[in-house]
Amino acid sequence: MVSCKVTLAADTNCTVSVQVSTNNGLSYDLPATSFSGSGYDFGVTPGTGKAIVWDMGADWDGNYSEQVWFKIIADGGAGSTPFGF
Repeated sequence: MVSCKVTLAADTNCTVSVQVSTNNGLSYDLPATSFSGSGYDFGVTPGTGKAIVWDMGADWDGNYSEQVWFKIIADGGAGSTPFGF
């Protein structure tokens, strides 16, 4: 689980997505789609303690890696990462 703080202008929500890599972050091509939590998907509201949970077994059952990289992308509608994320 990842805990983060999302800071946006008042009355602004954002879309948060996650990409996963097992090759030193050179490419984020692991087909991971089983995410949930208060800090993931459309309409994430600003605040602290937002959580993103990955059901790794649903996307990558039976696989193993000693190093996994995550890229968290927050889009506040202007096509950029919100301030403070």
